[in-house]
Amino acid sequence: MPNKRTSFIILIILIITQSLLTAQGFNKKRKEKGPGIPYFKYEIFSYPIIERDSVRMEVIIKIPYDELQFIKDSDEFLAAYDVSLFVLNSEDKQVYSKVITSEVRLKEYDKTNSNKLHRIHEIGFKLIPDTYKFTIGIRDIDTDKKQFFNKKIKLKDFYEKSVIISEISITEIEDTTQADIKSDSLLNSNEEKKSIMLIKYNLLSEGGPATLKYQILDNDANLIFEESFNRDYEKGISKEILKLTDTNLQYTKYILKVIVELNGEIVSREKDFHLKWHGMSILINDIDIAIEQLKYIADGKTIKALRKAKKEKKREKFEEFWKSKDPTYGTVKNELMDEYYRRIHYANRNFSGFREGWQTDMGLIYVIYGRPDNIERHPFEINAKPYEIWYYQNVDRMFIFVDETGFGEYRLTSPYHMDRY
Repeated sequence: MPNKRTSFIILIILIITQSLLTAQGFNKKRKEKGPGIPYFKYEIFSYPIIERDSVRMEVIIKIPYDELQFIKDSDEFLAAYDVSLFVLNSEDKQVYSKVITSEVRLKEYDKTNSNKLHRIHEIGFKLIPDTYKFTIGIRDIDTDKKQFFNKKIKLKDFYEKSVIISEISITEIEDTTQADIKSDSLLNSNEEKKSIMLIKYNLLSEGGPATLKYQILDNDANLIFEESFNRDYEKGISKEILKLTDTNLQYTKYILKVIVELNGEIVSREKDFHLKWHGMSILINDIDIAIEQLKYIADGKTIKALRKAKKEKKREKFEEFWKSKDPTYGTVKNELMDEYYRRIHYANRNFSGFREGWQTDMGLIYVIYGRPDNIERHPFEINAKPYEIWYYQNVDRMFIFVDETGFGEYRLTSPYHMDRY
């Protein structure tokens, strides 16, 4: 665990490498990327239709700008990429495919490094009830780096009940001025500037009086909130839109459960979600996990105090910790926090195996020093185990990692002691 002196040194390294990366971006035609593959987020929604002979699908793909390779093009920065979607049925036959080639042009360099700005693609189509394998990918055209995700979707029994609840969509908005929000709300709050989560889903039924129940559970399936509403549905598809204010909810993961009782039948649908806090890095999903991930920048006493803080005080103390490290104090954005958790996020995506990526040796070095200036990869050397050498020119350091077990977890050839500076 780092002491105060080494924590300060790590903070300086983080600030220096972040500023160097930004400065280099203005002088180079290309925004250089570190090792790895472009990351993106996606969601797959399934919606019932009145005829009940097929299911309406909607695939939403979000690509953060900082995952794309931008090239200086005249007075703009240009990134080009492909989005691909392939769907196979239970017999491994392709039933749907789509490839989209797109580009992003930006005037401001800072936006090319943003993980809060996204390019969003929505793809809609229909499938007959069956079991499907979705393959979703993106390819950066300039680097030819690719990333693919596979997802199995079971639609075979989609219409086995008379009441069908679609996938639930949860979207965060700034206010409640939208005209399509119903008067019903969950966790009503009189506090100002509370973020609002919109809950949306479709319901297919034969109509009639119904009872809707909404539950919020924590990760251990403990019930922390429950509320019911009465409805009188017409036959066909009904659209539900409700609002959830974040009163008394912490910055962690939750489960929203929708339960509908109609004509003697009870059906339910669940959706995982977490709240976003103003000024918090968007890469933090769970404050308890984020506290544990402070081990490279905080001492054991600080982490222990944050870990044991009461729920209502934990966020406050966590924010106080990062405010004390904020290089631009007084602004909403904390650049150091964003950079630190961006590196944690990158390490988890690229170095995870038996352990979370940030806990590995490669993750340790990446979080402290950022992306290497150069990497030598030696996966197939004769009479030698696979190894990599990472070079950091600005701090005159190199690190050698060896895959001792053959399972892809590279270890430093010598222990790394943060107090040796």
